[in-house]
Amino acid sequence: MGIFSGLVVYFLAWWTVLFTVLPQNVRQPDDIKPGFGTGAPENANLKQKFLLTTFISAIIWLIIYAL
Repeated sequence: MGIFSGLVVYFLAWWTVLFTVLPQNVRQPDDIKPGFGTGAPENANLKQKFLLTTFISAIIWLIIYAL
């Protein structure tokens, strides 16, 4: 696998994993404030989810590279 194809595979794995990690541990607020959507999460924890996505994608990429 070349450098470019390796980066493409990693990006596709990262993007796919991101959409599976985003809905995890999402809680709705008890009191909805004016101006916020009813489906808006209380705390999205995006930094933690991006780090988890990066870690999981690296593992997936290593498995694909080994194959």
